[in-house]
Amino acid sequence: MANDYSHIHTPIHPRAPTANLVSCKVLVSLIGQVAICGGFQLWAFCYTRRQDWYEPPEINPDELNTTNPENSAVFLISSFQYIVGSLVYSTGYPYRKAVYTNVWLMATVVLLLFFSIWALFTPSGFLFDLLGLVPFPRSFHIALFIAVVLNTLLCFLFETVFAKYVVRCVKAIQRVARRSRRSKTRKHNSKMYKAVERSMQLDGDV
Repeated sequence: MANDYSHIHTPIHPRAPTANLVSCKVLVSLIGQVAICGGFQLWAFCYTRRQDWYEPPEINPDELNTTNPENSAVFLISSFQYIVGSLVYSTGYPYRKAVYTNVWLMATVVLLLFFSIWALFTPSGFLFDLLGLVPFPRSFHIALFIAVVLNTLLCFLFETVFAKYVVRCVKAIQRVARRSRRSKTRKHNSKMYKAVERSMQLDGDV
């Protein structure tokens, strides 16, 4: 909702933004961000299980157990990813003003960021228990924080630098595929034409 308070950039850009939600540019951006965030969540899951202090949760088929180290680690990582995603997809120039001019969005981001940092480093408390978090060693909290920083950098780098090159590669592959299909279609049509021509010649001879 806070994104709606971003003002229009002036002067208005003469070219309208893409209205196709399944365009190559949109899909590359979306898939790239999902892959980055999913990769860090998978890392948090596996990294937690490799710790010396890790104890596998007791599995009860009759009761859902959400309070375990894996869930806590993934939750702490993902809480930052939601914030990063809101900033990454807050497109500014050339259609809207820079994201930092949106006071409501910035206030929301700051509040959520403070909450996520508190949740990451707090060892106990009412909200800690309410969220179903598991206490971790301080070194593990620091490792998660470093992962959050790297996740943030990669998300912004991909969106601002790498995504356009990936889009170019995908479009180049699409052009090659279209040319290949057209070539096959022409060959197929040529064979059909020759077959029909031979059939007509045979009918004429008869």
